[in-house]
Amino acid sequence: MRPPPRCGPGGLRRHPRRDIGVAARVFGDPAAHHGAGYTLTGPEALDFPQVAAILAAELGRAITYRPAGVLPYAAHLRRTGLPLAQVAVQTVLHVGLRRGQADHVDPTLERLLGRPGRTVAEYVHDHRGRWALPGALASGART
Repeated sequence: MRPPPRCGPGGLRRHPRRDIGVAARVFGDPAAHHGAGYTLTGPEALDFPQVAAILAAELGRAITYRPAGVLPYAAHLRRTGLPLAQVAVQTVLHVGLRRGQADHVDPTLERLLGRPGRTVAEYVHDHRGRWALPGALASGART
């Protein structure tokens, strides 16, 4: 399967699931938070070329970001077998990313955690096997 086309120059603020899980413990009493909304973001807003540079630095190989248009992105999702409704939702999110709707950092997650959230570089380091070339980790080579 080909990797999915990526969206445009908009930014994103990644929040590792581990941080979200820790923050969720704060909500032990759901009634105390009824009707509240929280914006949970990571500690940095990065654009996709910056994320590619982080991946390249960690993996020790060239990683290039190439933006794709909305229709090629939706077509890719459809080819992977996703239901049409999910393709529509992900494509709308894709358009939002392209327009920078996820490029701000909110301090709420840090307040809930009582510490700074984990960075994308930390996440990539901890999960580098997700992007390793076949056999690279088993041989001990830096990918």
